[in-house]
Amino acid sequence: MSLCPIWDPRANYSGRKTGRRRLSKRGPAELRWLLYNASMSAIKTTVWKPFYEHYRT
Repeated sequence: MSLCPIWDPRANYSGRKTGRRRLSKRGPAELRWLLYNASMSAIKTTVWKPFYEHYRT
C-alpha cells in the first residue's frame, strides 16, 4: 500500500540480477505526467542537479 497514488516503486528482480526500481503505472496518468515533467525540469537546475547526480549513481 502506498501513501501517494503514484509512489508505488516496484522491484525488478530476476534470479541474481537486480534491476532499477521504477514507479508503477497505478494512479492518475495526468498526475504521473505532471510529476515526471516537474522532476525532469528540476534536475536541470543548479539546486537539484547535485542531488540527482548523487542518487543516480
